[in-house]
Amino acid sequence: MNKDVGWVQAAYAEIHRWNSTPHAQQIHCLLLYRWTSDEWAIEHLGEIHKDFRKALDHDYRWRR
Repeated sequence: MNKDVGWVQAAYAEIHRWNSTPHAQQIHCLLLYRWTSDEWAIEHLGEIHKDFRKALDHDYRWRR
């Protein structure tokens, strides 16, 4: 589904919430999808890319 409904932003916000919890093991990566050219590929889904860029605007960081 090529719609920007905010699920990517919500996923990154949840990871940030988790990482903000004291003493929680840090999550350093959220992999949306790695493979190309199959029915789940996101390489040509511009709206999903837009949602991803919006998530990046938050500049989430893990604790050090």
